[in-house]
Amino acid sequence: MTHASTIRRHAFRFALPLAFAVHASEAATLTVKNTDDACASWLVGGRCLRSAIAYANLFDDIDRIEFDIPGDPAHFKRILLQSPLSITQPLEIDGYTQPGAAPNTATDGMNAQVRIVIDALATHGAAFEVAATSDLRGLAIIHTDGPGIYIRAWAPETRVRGNYVGTEVTGTAAGNRGGGIIADGDFCVIGGSDPADRNLISANRPFGVRSTGPRNVVIGNLIGTDPAGSPVAGNDVGVVVTAGATRIGDFGAALPNVIAGNRCDGVRVAGTDVDDVWVGSLIYANDADGADCRSIALGGSTYVNDTDDLDDGANGALNHPEIDSVRESGSDLVVEGRINSAANTEYHVQLYANFSANACAQAGAAGEGEAAMAAFVVDTPVGSGIRAFTWRAPLAGLGVRAVAATASVGVSEIAAFSTSPFSPCALVAPDDSIFADGLEAPTLEAAGTLVLH
Repeated sequence: MTHASTIRRHAFRFALPLAFAVHASEAATLTVKNTDDACASWLVGGRCLRSAIAYANLFDDIDRIEFDIPGDPAHFKRILLQSPLSITQPLEIDGYTQPGAAPNTATDGMNAQVRIVIDALATHGAAFEVAATSDLRGLAIIHTDGPGIYIRAWAPETRVRGNYVGTEVTGTAAGNRGGGIIADGDFCVIGGSDPADRNLISANRPFGVRSTGPRNVVIGNLIGTDPAGSPVAGNDVGVVVTAGATRIGDFGAALPNVIAGNRCDGVRVAGTDVDDVWVGSLIYANDADGADCRSIALGGSTYVNDTDDLDDGANGALNHPEIDSVRESGSDLVVEGRINSAANTEYHVQLYANFSANACAQAGAAGEGEAAMAAFVVDTPVGSGIRAFTWRAPLAGLGVRAVAATASVGVSEIAAFSTSPFSPCALVAPDDSIFADGLEAPTLEAAGTLVLH
């Protein structure tokens, strides 16, 4: 299969989200008053989280659970689960209603004040088993031997936002042993474009997020980091995708994912027949030096560009851009490279800058991307899959050490793209004295110029 065939994908793979029908009865707001795991029925005065969920499960309207647990607002409240919490009807759970809680406002890192901890150390399975469209926010979910949150296939459009999944509210690693979040439903959103929606998903085994349903979106999260964004609390793998038409971030997103510090891959597209997995967000400082580890790993591909891009695999084993040179020229940073892929195809190229010593440590290393630097389109000619480009912008002297690139191909109208692995790292300069920790990359907003050859 060539990547020209990707252009002809059926548009129904990104059809409008399915609406879910609800009963016309009046929705209820249920306020949790204690940290008990189990209590009497809500109808006779039980006011624990489990009884609130059980009551909400009796009705098909969209109920809402809030918190008002007595005690010092500066202290978190820990609910020690003895068994999973099962959601079978549409439901909102908002931990930010607990006194002292506040959602994240930071664009760098996460400063959310979460006050409700769901501690599943004594359970077998997930902390939350979600079997109806739900919205979970403002919780810390830790110590499961299954996933922290398991979104079933019959729970489309579920949202998970503003949570600590795998860490205490302080960001201290605690972990979930069956993964952070599994999304079997479709049109689910993990995170969001608002800082208040950012999740911290770290210290989980074997992955932070696994998307097994199509048309899911993972955006605006910290995955593998601590709350400051330092790559020190990795999941085994950041994000695993096993279904197509999935989006991990976006080109030019105001609040990108930061996928860093994971023990192996940042994003792994599993299986050889998975296509239209779009990776357009910040991914760096994973263990890309491992023999089989990459910041973007396509299962079944060999990471070697082939003539005319005729091989196949996850995301069609899409060829990455080839960077010939990166140099400073006066006040400009100049990147020269080429697309060497399928003929008569439009490629969306993303250039990433790397500043710190732990990202793109040496020339030819597996590529990583600390800061999105540029996005442009390169179209290959009818008779050849090769098209050279030169991009330049006034970014010299800002401490860029290395550059790597990805290419994506697909259908803009339905936002269905397949993304390549990173190109190998191309070094610019050996000194990174300005941005030594890799977490203070400047905003690269200077307008660049592009010449196609």
